[in-house]
Amino acid sequence: MVRQVRVFEPYLQYVELTLSGAAIQRHRVRVPLALQNLGAATDLAGRLRTTFDLVEKSSQLSSKVIEGELHEIRKNFTPSLGKDHGRVVLKSAKAHLLNRLAELRKKLEEHQKRVQTELQAKLDESQKHVVEYYLPLARQNPPDAVLGQLLTPEPSHDDLRNWIESQLREVFPDAKKLVKKMSLEERFKDVTFETLNRPDFLESVKSAFPRVDWEKAYKEFKAAGENTAAEKARLIG
Repeated sequence: MVRQVRVFEPYLQYVELTLSGAAIQRHRVRVPLALQNLGAATDLAGRLRTTFDLVEKSSQLSSKVIEGELHEIRKNFTPSLGKDHGRVVLKSAKAHLLNRLAELRKKLEEHQKRVQTELQAKLDESQKHVVEYYLPLARQNPPDAVLGQLLTPEPSHDDLRNWIESQLREVFPDAKKLVKKMSLEERFKDVTFETLNRPDFLESVKSAFPRVDWEKAYKEFKAAGENTAAEKARLIG
């Protein structure tokens, strides 16, 4: 069993692929309670509830395409052996994996430049949509926070708009603060006998790489071991 487990050591490495800072579309802001109290927010294509998506998931600023390509790379080159084992790559395929990651990293750099250029305009547009949604609700039910600050009996259109915008400034982020360094990192770690010897490891590897002839690899490993032992015996003799 020990020799059967050892056969995997020359062929495999653990690998972790991490994408960070790219998922702008997952950032949300909470709609201020003062605005929620104006009426139920149920439209804007599902974006506006008690929280608001800063960027639509279908936007070109979304990292969906980058994440999709990374998913394909993981699927094709770094299959999972299960939650107790993590992901592994065949050392013979490692160069291909690094090439794919280099190509994706270039796309990520281009995506970051686009986000840095266009995000503030997108945030301003999103804020405008929220204002336009709540403005008629505020006209129907002027908030006391506005009525208590006027020299006139009724608030004007600009009074209400300015108040809504002031509420949103409290929760909307600045684009420069929102855009962080986007990065794609890989980390490799050699397998050890302890990890190889975990229950179900062998079957997990065979399932993850069904096109590899592991029986042939084991025979070659066994033959190499026997040759090494014979050579040592010859030298000692």
